[in-house]
Amino acid sequence: MGGSGAKLGIFLIVILIYAFINKADAMKFALTFFLFYIFYTVFEVSIAYKQFGSNKEDNNLEEK
Repeated sequence: MGGSGAKLGIFLIVILIYAFINKADAMKFALTFFLFYIFYTVFEVSIAYKQFGSNKEDNNLEEK
């Protein structure tokens, strides 16, 4: 959880730096950046859930 928060903080800093350097394209850049960030986060969570979720199901079968 902390890693995701740290990544988001770093990404916000990158967006702010870009916004100060290139004010004309800042809004388009920020929207595109966050769109990719959301897609990547959903992908990352789904992969992690498949990996760690299957271990939980296997552990429940072994306990019974």
